[in-house]
Amino acid sequence: MSGQKNNWRLSSSQVFERLQSEYEPRVNQLENDVYECCRILNNVKKAEDSATIWKNHREMEKYVSWELDMRDFPMENICIQLKDKHVFVRAYYKNLDINREILMPQNVDISRITAILTHRGILTISAPIVVLISDDQKLWL
Repeated sequence: MSGQKNNWRLSSSQVFERLQSEYEPRVNQLENDVYECCRILNNVKKAEDSATIWKNHREMEKYVSWELDMRDFPMENICIQLKDKHVFVRAYYKNLDINREILMPQNVDISRITAILTHRGILTISAPIVVLISDDQKLWL
């Protein structure tokens, strides 16, 4: 009886070694695939960073901006219109339809409004501030 237990343990060990030898190359391949994906994503991120024009903090204070998540909408289904001091954003896709209205502050140059849609689907609408408003003036707006 004790001899049979030894054979059983030995066969379990052999089964384990066989399974390990079958799966170890696959696990190594998956690790390599993950590493390669991370390397590619890091290269994409570096390319995005170098393509982006970064503004320093003082330049950012000279603009007002709004960000809208438009990743569910194809670019050709997004419409941006400026009427008076209002920016209208309309987008549709299948059963999804949005309408947004942004009232531009009095202290921005509406002739220099920009709209940028990133490849990730973030729509950024910006306008330069031309006159800074004091705290006293903010109370009256």
